[in-house]
Amino acid sequence: DCERHLIGAADLIDIISARDEQPLAKIMNPDPIRVHHDTDQEEVIRCVDRYDLTSIPVVDDHDRLLGAVTVDDVIDALQQEVTEDIASVVGASAEDLLSRAPWRAASSRIPWLIVAFMISLLSAMIIRLFEGTLEQAVMLAAFIPVITAMSGNSGLQSSMVAVRSMALGLLDDRRIGRLLLRQLPIAFVVATVCGLLALIGGTLIMGTPAYGIIVGAGMFCAIVSGNLVGSVIPVIFHRIGMDEALASGPFVTTMNDAVSLLIYFAIAASLLRAFAL
Repeated sequence: DCERHLIGAADLIDIISARDEQPLAKIMNPDPIRVHHDTDQEEVIRCVDRYDLTSIPVVDDHDRLLGAVTVDDVIDALQQEVTEDIASVVGASAEDLLSRAPWRAASSRIPWLIVAFMISLLSAMIIRLFEGTLEQAVMLAAFIPVITAMSGNSGLQSSMVAVRSMALGLLDDRRIGRLLLRQLPIAFVVATVCGLLALIGGTLIMGTPAYGIIVGAGMFCAIVSGNLVGSVIPVIFHRIGMDEALASGPFVTTMNDAVSLLIYFAIAASLLRAFAL
């Protein structure tokens, strides 16, 4: 209107196909989808995608029209968001793709690498704690990289599902519990298959079924825990207001290394006593 209040919107195709004498009020949508001037660009992208819009009006606190966001703007913003999410997954910055200053690129990576290093010290402490178990069955150490790698990979898969669901707006506070419950049967199926393969591989490599059972049980529990850690950590980051994408890279992988080692050695110590090995 004369005071720039948004009173409607019309698609270009409707304007072109309308009769010459037909007033604009007859073909416009009197209550169009709109966004506020301080709406996050991720929310704007979701609105355009949800309602299949070619443009979306932008208004201020008094519903006065300030401008419009077009599909071209959305594509540019989407590329930026995807770049930021991919960079966050590996603990880097989106500016690394364009920045030529080595110090700036390094400074964005160092903080998360330091966090990963501190968590990695937990793994070293766990190995030191179970030194007696390793001395009792040195061959079990050969499967440490296998256990930690599989746990980390399964956790990374779960975290990416959680992060992507939150980025697309498919996961709110009411559905978080449903996500975790859905991950449990998936984790058990994956863990069962990998655990059986580890049992067979451990038996063939070490020549004793008892050691195969230890490796298989450790693999099963490590993958289940990896899936749970990978699902829970992004949710925690989201709850405390941090970017959940940061939780799906080095943080989850390194955390799963420590957790899987603790589980593997605890199972090994218990079963070694049970089997009197």
